[in-house]
Amino acid sequence: MQLILNLQRLKQAIKGSPRGKDEKTIELLQKAAQLQEQDASQYFYPDNPNAKTNFARLKRRAIEQLTSEICGCKPQGSKQLKAISSVTRNMYLLKLMAATGLRGSFARIGQKSYQEARHYHLTDLSVIICKELVMHFLILEVDLKRYEYYRKEYQQLVNIKQAEVQAELHLFDVYHQLTLSKHINQELQEKIKGHLLQIQDATPVSYWHGYLKYNLEVIYKETTGQKNDLLQICRKALAYFEGLDFEAPRNVLRSFTFRTVPLLILARDFEAAEEAIKRTKGMSKTGSHNWLAIHQYECLLGFYSKDYIRCQTVIEAVSPHLKDTNESWLIYQAYLYLFSHLGKHPKSRFKLGKFLNEVPIYSKDKKGMNINILIIQVMVLLKDRRWPQIVDRIDALKAYTYRHLKTESTQRSDIFLSMLAVLPKVAFQRVEAIDRTQTSLLELKASPILSVDFEVVPYEDLWDIVLELLI
Repeated sequence: MQLILNLQRLKQAIKGSPRGKDEKTIELLQKAAQLQEQDASQYFYPDNPNAKTNFARLKRRAIEQLTSEICGCKPQGSKQLKAISSVTRNMYLLKLMAATGLRGSFARIGQKSYQEARHYHLTDLSVIICKELVMHFLILEVDLKRYEYYRKEYQQLVNIKQAEVQAELHLFDVYHQLTLSKHINQELQEKIKGHLLQIQDATPVSYWHGYLKYNLEVIYKETTGQKNDLLQICRKALAYFEGLDFEAPRNVLRSFTFRTVPLLILARDFEAAEEAIKRTKGMSKTGSHNWLAIHQYECLLGFYSKDYIRCQTVIEAVSPHLKDTNESWLIYQAYLYLFSHLGKHPKSRFKLGKFLNEVPIYSKDKKGMNINILIIQVMVLLKDRRWPQIVDRIDALKAYTYRHLKTESTQRSDIFLSMLAVLPKVAFQRVEAIDRTQTSLLELKASPILSVDFEVVPYEDLWDIVLELLI
């Protein structure tokens, strides 16, 4: 049953929604999919002793019909997607011609399909069709000039395919090592670098080879924290894909455009970040994982640019599409609610008390989003001037710092929490707090933000708000 539904989704993706009887049948199958196999057969054939057999036959017919319609239809979408369908269909047609000895129009169909496959960098299909053409012009329709042409083409394609396979194997090994490793350490970085050196200087020989090469470079820069180089690689990749003779696959363009967004936010190039967000949205289906992910960065862009109204607009836009409790979005709402009560933007509605009481449920990543929850707790207490409770929270912050914030990647969090720990010592006096934290503040400003995902609001901005809340 699931196969039928998946085939139907594929058909809708490339051809559009079904109509007429087909639509009604699929609706019935979708309802039946929610039932147990026995119940589903009775749903179609009530009180029929052969219900199970008849239902199995119906499913087979539906699978055959959908497969035939998918292979026979002209897909919608990019020209490359259409080319994949067209060339694949012709490739099987050529195979059938060769198997049956009915080679009428073989050369015409084969050459046309080969040119289309080569133009859109469909290496696998190009290899198969080119090989058929080599054999055809060598043995069946002897034409030595065309034989020699396709013989050279075939050798080039084999080289391209080998380059793609080698790049794939390197990337597979890197993903495998990342999966096995609990932490990014120097040994892992050296292993990734070893794989990268094998293909780093290679010029992309196809869009797929380029995709693998640039992905490997991005992974290495991400694991080594080289943010500036990472942005350059993403831009280089986009320039390559946008310079192809055809429109690159949407998912490829979206992947590298998406990666630039947090880097541009960190670089404070908000205008470029907004443009990248706009482009990524245009390549994402509403409500999908990619769509939600780019809206998260749009919300973070609002926090970093202090456009809190934008944050609120984004939260309202995604709320209907959030199926499960999401810690990140709850933290965004908590910050926004806090800022609204501090006069930073219009009032927003959020059950802050419920959120803070359920912290243990949301807080699972001790080095990630949990730091934001602890900061929000302290700032709420500061807003309400509940000094004794703040002292308790500061003690918890000290323990947290000792246990979890002792690496370079958490340096900024460590500095900021140490600044908060000064507050009880100066009896929450603003002037004294400024004086006692001058050195730490300079150190904080000199320390680069490593991730907008975890540092939702820049600590420098949060510190300015903290000072406003003091006596």
